[in-house]
Amino acid sequence: MIAWFFFSDGVMSGANALLEYSYLVKKVKFNIEILPVVKVVSSGIVHCFFVIFVLFLYLLWRLPLCWSMLQIPYYMICSFCICIACAKINCAVVPFFRDFTQLLEILLMVLMWACPVMWDISMLPPQVVMIFKLNPLYYLIDGYRQAYMNGGWFFEDIGMTLYFWTITLLLTYIGNKLFNKLQVHFADII
Repeated sequence: MIAWFFFSDGVMSGANALLEYSYLVKKVKFNIEILPVVKVVSSGIVHCFFVIFVLFLYLLWRLPLCWSMLQIPYYMICSFCICIACAKINCAVVPFFRDFTQLLEILLMVLMWACPVMWDISMLPPQVVMIFKLNPLYYLIDGYRQAYMNGGWFFEDIGMTLYFWTITLLLTYIGNKLFNKLQVHFADII
């Protein structure tokens, strides 16, 4: 749940960054590319609090801390990277299609159920599991789960790691291209 809350909050707040800070968008000398990043980082502060809170609960309930928890910062970096990429894409689209945020909320709800956030993926047949693994958020959700509970490491499934970073880099490239192409129109639209 921690990873999902960060992703959904970061993507939604990043999507509305240009509208929320429209007075900065209209200024000529302000670098508006940082606005979605700022919104994701502010969501990340809450995320860091929840990560620390869960570790505190482990200590409070005297649950054993395991070595795999050392990879939590890695998954936090993964979360930040994909969240910034998605927020930048959405941030570039929202000024032109204001109702896109409602569509984005629905999409995020569908994505939540397309990730093993609320349920265990081992209940499904292997053919269906492969389809769910196409969602890059599966990598994050499963990674946090392994770090906290199962003791697995991210480098044990190098294929999923490479797949996640390929998708993340592709989304980053698309987000940067789209944002830079549409940036000259933002001040006029907003």
